[in-house]
Amino acid sequence: MWYDSDDESSEHETDDGSDGSDDPNELQNLMDNEENPVGSRTIKQDKQLLALTYASLSITVDELTKVHALPDADEEQMEELIAEEYRHIKEALSFNFPSARIDEVVQPLGYGATNPNFDEVDFDVLVRMHRQHQTHHATMGVWTKGTSEKQLPDAQKNISLRQQIIRRFHEVLKEEQDRAPCTGSDRKIHWRAPAPGARDGQIICSPALINQAATRRRNLFMKANVPCINEVGEACVSSIRPLKINDFGFIYLDKSVMIGQVVALYAKTGGKNGKHMAITDSSNVSTASYIGVQVFEHMYSGLFRVIPEATALFFTKRFALLQPISFLCLLSSLPDTATNSNHLELARVDLTLFQTLQAHRTRFESAMTLLRKRKTDEFTDK
Repeated sequence: MWYDSDDESSEHETDDGSDGSDDPNELQNLMDNEENPVGSRTIKQDKQLLALTYASLSITVDELTKVHALPDADEEQMEELIAEEYRHIKEALSFNFPSARIDEVVQPLGYGATNPNFDEVDFDVLVRMHRQHQTHHATMGVWTKGTSEKQLPDAQKNISLRQQIIRRFHEVLKEEQDRAPCTGSDRKIHWRAPAPGARDGQIICSPALINQAATRRRNLFMKANVPCINEVGEACVSSIRPLKINDFGFIYLDKSVMIGQVVALYAKTGGKNGKHMAITDSSNVSTASYIGVQVFEHMYSGLFRVIPEATALFFTKRFALLQPISFLCLLSSLPDTATNSNHLELARVDLTLFQTLQAHRTRFESAMTLLRKRKTDEFTDK
């Protein structure tokens, strides 16, 4: 559950002036929520939450160490204590209190038929008796305005370390929630929105240029004699099945065929100084100028791992910004991704296609070489 100060029923809500509870379960829930953030955080907030997590673990280790250091219970001593407690209970139960003898029913002052007039009651005798028996400090002392307990620092209050950590957790999570509104969902909307000059997520481009780019891609693959030309020629992308964000497809990267999930699409606007703008989909793979993907590396059979070998040392995912020619084709169906799994599995049809592409990966390297040579020739002619 995300920390929400506006939800009165939230289990993580505390008042600013409260000391916080000393419940280990609440601290554990805060640590679990810290590991699964909903919004973005600053580097400072990440460092603070990490330090609080380390402090929480230190308290847990210290408590376990103290528990293990406790001496073992002596059975003879425990029997003596139980016997003594039993004796005290037996003596208390056997004691007979004398019955109270009240001659007449009396009521507290101010109640009943003998209700006096308080304006006529004189407490001078009681005041004189109090002054005769009060201490020297009470006689000489005066009332002054002091510091309330809430204004005292935590060191002067009877607050445990766990309570201080819980309070600080709430403060950091509150800071994270109170960030400017255009940092979470709004940023995602801006990222996924069509680029300026576009309609329905596509850059306005003439059909002639689109057909020219598609023909150039197909000719390069045919010249390199790559397999499955019907699939990789147009990458299985069309106006009926456009290339969209979150799509899966085969990519060529590091002289090997892998799987890439599209996380970003870019297309170049028209004009001499056209800029690369973010788009949401493309009806022709060659229209896109760059394709951002998350990389999945082949393990064995139809399994692909989320953390490839290139980033396994840091235990992080890998992302790449590819040219359209490196995006070979879309998958015919979504891969099977198990919950909390570090791999995905291809369908049988896609596995057969992958084995064919991987067996002829050197031909795709030849196609990439022809593309680089063509760009070099065009630059030399200019």
